[in-house]
Amino acid sequence: MLAKANGIKHFGIHMMTGSNNLEPYYFAEIVEKLLMIANNIFSKIDEKPEYIDIGGGFGIPYEDEESSLDIDLTAKLISDIFIEKCEKYGFDMPELIIEPGRYLIADAGYIISTITGIKNSYRNFAGIDAGMSTLIRPALYGAKHRISIYQKEGMKNAYNICGQICENSDILAKNVFLPDLEEGDLMIIKDAGAYGYVMSSNYNNRPRAAEILIEQSKPIVIRKRESFENMLSLY
Repeated sequence: MLAKANGIKHFGIHMMTGSNNLEPYYFAEIVEKLLMIANNIFSKIDEKPEYIDIGGGFGIPYEDEESSLDIDLTAKLISDIFIEKCEKYGFDMPELIIEPGRYLIADAGYIISTITGIKNSYRNFAGIDAGMSTLIRPALYGAKHRISIYQKEGMKNAYNICGQICENSDILAKNVFLPDLEEGDLMIIKDAGAYGYVMSSNYNNRPRAAEILIEQSKPIVIRKRESFENMLSLY
């Protein structure tokens, strides 16, 4: 009401649905709740929403045993409840906005890293030339990413995968089963297209990695590897 009294003429409502949800009915439930809240708000100010933004939260599997989000069922459930409640509340069908960033790009991105060292002691450790500055999700959220080794198959030994940052938290995976590893092997960390580069940093003066786009089997550099000169250029 205060916004309207101060001349605001355009109104909508926006929510955050959560993060990496894989259950279609979850989205229908929260849309129903959001529209109920919207009705309580807009009826008091005698306005109708121009848009309703239900945010993101559309997930992808990060582990083999997880099932993919049924996006067709999700769309149907959201559409059905959206139309039903907008008609019930007299909203005149506002624009429905979604933010499916992770769903679109997460499983399209891989981190390709070289194994720089192997340590076999009370646990097996594999050191790589990436780290928490490259992919912060495991250290920050306890997130899991599927890992494979280029041109090697099998799950012979359990490894902890360690980065190059010299921090206790610089562990990209724990007890992940992989084939026998050797220095120089290429490690592929999957599902890193979302919250990967955008959350990377120069922590401990580690340059950020290049980004390569594969278009019709052709590699294209879309972001150059960062250099020390790049990092010093702001000083």
